[in-house]
Amino acid sequence: MKNFLNYISDRFIFWNLQKISYGYLNLVDVYGKEYSFGDKKSFLKARLKINNPSFCFNILRRGSSGLGESYTKGEFETNDLTSLIELSAKNINI
Repeated sequence: MKNFLNYISDRFIFWNLQKISYGYLNLVDVYGKEYSFGDKKSFLKARLKINNPSFCFNILRRGSSGLGESYTKGEFETNDLTSLIELSAKNINI
Protein backbone atom coordinates (compact mmCIF):
# COMPACT_ATOMS: atom_id res chain seq x y z
CA MET A 1 0.00 0.00 0.00
CA LYS A 2 2.84 2.40 0.85
CA ASN A 3 4.40 1.94 -2.61
CA PHE A 4 1.05 2.78 -4.21
CA LEU A 5 0.72 5.96 -2.10
CA ASN A 6 4.28 6.95 -2.99
CA TYR A 7 3.55 6.39 -6.69
CA ILE A 8 0.35 8.45 -6.63
CA SER A 9 2.05 11.20 -4.62
CA ASP A 10 4.98 11.31 -7.08
CA ARG A 11 2.64 11.59 -10.05
CA PHE A 12 0.64 14.38 -8.38
CA ILE A 13 3.72 16.40 -7.38
CA PHE A 14 5.44 15.93 -10.76
CA TRP A 15 2.23 16.92 -12.58
CA ASN A 16 2.11 20.14 -10.55
CA LEU A 17 5.81 20.84 -11.11
CA GLN A 18 5.07 20.97 -14.85
CA LYS A 19 3.21 24.21 -14.09
CA ILE A 20 6.37 26.04 -12.95
CA SER A 21 6.24 29.41 -14.65
CA TYR A 22 9.18 31.13 -12.95
CA GLY A 23 12.62 29.56 -12.77
CA TYR A 24 13.99 26.13 -13.56
CA LEU A 25 14.09 22.95 -11.47
CA ASN A 26 16.24 19.92 -12.23
CA LEU A 27 14.94 16.99 -10.19
CA VAL A 28 16.55 13.58 -9.75
CA ASP A 29 14.23 10.94 -8.33
CA VAL A 30 15.24 8.23 -5.88
CA TYR A 31 16.00 5.88 -8.81
CA GLY A 32 18.34 8.36 -10.55
CA LYS A 33 15.93 9.45 -13.30
CA GLU A 34 16.22 13.16 -14.14
CA TYR A 35 13.31 15.52 -14.78
CA SER A 36 13.30 19.16 -15.87
CA PHE A 37 10.63 21.70 -15.02
CA GLY A 38 10.35 25.35 -16.01
CA ASP A 39 12.56 27.47 -18.25
CA LYS A 40 16.16 26.23 -18.65
CA LYS A 41 17.18 29.76 -19.67
CA SER A 42 15.98 31.25 -16.40
CA PHE A 43 18.44 32.94 -14.07
CA LEU A 44 16.79 31.20 -11.08
CA LYS A 45 17.81 27.53 -11.09
CA ALA A 46 17.69 24.78 -8.50
CA ARG A 47 18.54 21.10 -8.38
CA LEU A 48 16.82 18.65 -6.08
CA LYS A 49 17.84 15.02 -5.53
CA ILE A 50 15.30 12.83 -3.77
CA ASN A 51 16.81 10.38 -1.26
CA ASN A 52 13.63 8.94 0.27
CA PRO A 53 10.98 7.12 -1.82
CA SER A 54 8.29 8.63 0.46
CA PHE A 55 9.48 12.22 -0.16
CA CYS A 56 6.49 13.37 -2.27
CA PHE A 57 3.98 11.63 0.01
CA ASN A 58 5.60 13.31 3.03
CA ILE A 59 5.47 16.73 1.34
CA LEU A 60 1.75 16.31 0.69
CA ARG A 61 1.10 14.98 4.19
CA ARG A 62 3.08 17.65 6.05
CA GLY A 63 1.76 20.67 4.19
CA SER A 64 3.67 23.94 3.96
CA SER A 65 6.32 22.95 6.53
CA GLY A 66 6.99 19.67 4.72
CA LEU A 67 9.85 20.88 2.54
CA GLY A 68 11.86 22.20 5.49
CA GLU A 69 11.22 19.09 7.56
CA SER A 70 12.21 16.86 4.63
CA TYR A 71 15.46 18.77 4.19
CA THR A 72 16.45 18.43 7.85
CA LYS A 73 15.67 14.70 7.74
CA GLY A 74 17.84 14.20 4.64
CA GLU A 75 14.93 13.09 2.46
CA PHE A 76 16.35 15.26 -0.32
CA GLU A 77 19.45 17.27 -1.08
CA THR A 78 20.03 20.39 -3.13
CA ASN A 79 23.02 22.33 -4.39
CA ASP A 80 21.40 25.68 -3.52
CA LEU A 81 18.76 25.72 -0.79
CA THR A 82 18.20 29.48 -1.14
CA SER A 83 17.36 29.16 -4.85
CA LEU A 84 15.08 26.18 -4.17
CA ILE A 85 13.16 28.16 -1.54
CA GLU A 86 12.90 31.18 -3.86
CA LEU A 87 11.73 28.96 -6.74
CA SER A 88 9.11 27.40 -4.45
CA ALA A 89 7.90 30.78 -3.21
CA LYS A 90 7.61 32.31 -6.68
CA ASN A 91 5.58 29.33 -7.90
CA ILE A 92 3.52 28.79 -4.75
CA ASN A 93 0.18 29.10 -6.52
CA ILE A 94 0.75 26.35 -9.10
